Amino acid sequence: MQLGKHRLSYVYDGRAQINARAWFPEAGHDWPEEYFHGSVGALLIEHGDSAMLIDAGLGPVEHTDWKYGVLTGGELLTSLNALGREPEELELIALTHLHLDHIGWVPGIPLSRVLVSKKDVEAHPEKVAGFEHRYEYVAEGEQVFPGVKAVSSAGHTPGHVSYVITAGGHRVIAFGDIMHAPIQIAHPEWATAPDMDPAAAVATRRALIEELSKPDTIGFGVHFTEPFGRVVDGEWAPIAQ
Repeated sequence: MQLGKHRLSYVYDGRAQINARAWFPEAGHDWPEEYFHGSVGALLIEHGDSAMLIDAGLGPVEHTDWKYGVLTGGELLTSLNALGREPEELELIALTHLHLDHIGWVPGIPLSRVLVSKKDVEAHPEKVAGFEHRYEYVAEGEQVFPGVKAVSSAGHTPGHVSYVITAGGHRVIAFGDIMHAPIQIAHPEWATAPDMDPAAAVATRRALIEELSKPDTIGFGVHFTEPFGRVVDGEWAPIAQ
């Protein structure tokens, strides 16, 4: 997706098959199928010769015995290469949070700076063990890359961060795990089982949906099967990359 001087691309790493009723405990029988499918990956942002990632996928692993279903990774570097980039060209990885499906490739991209929230590191210091000498804390409102700003979006984790990209007259919100599936637009009250603060997660999600309904605003849902889109009439309207 070309927006002014910025190019935004989804970087596929793998897939997720998730037990819907276990993941959304409050959904009950409102969910028509046992499983829902999603993606695992990252967002590549390019500006001139510079490039960064938001999140870093699952890594070269497969979790078939995950208590919520199946997670597979392993494709991110291949996908990155197909987009014309090598890992060594990435100057920054900005993490939305420290769950395993967002940090997997950080150790495999060793030249990048890594940004993470202090609250998430304090909650789970073991999560940064593979890159403990490389990470820096990101501040609320900090511009981390040309046109890219960090915004607090706590709930799923204590220090969850979204990133807002302003480019080409548009605003793109990379919202991490505020939503895992488009059905949460119609049901923002559905917290997920891993949400550390469900009430805060619901409030953050409602605020996000309101923002995504505004003109010239695009969402990037890293776990959505169609990750770029807008909220139109209360539904996810995908946009081609």
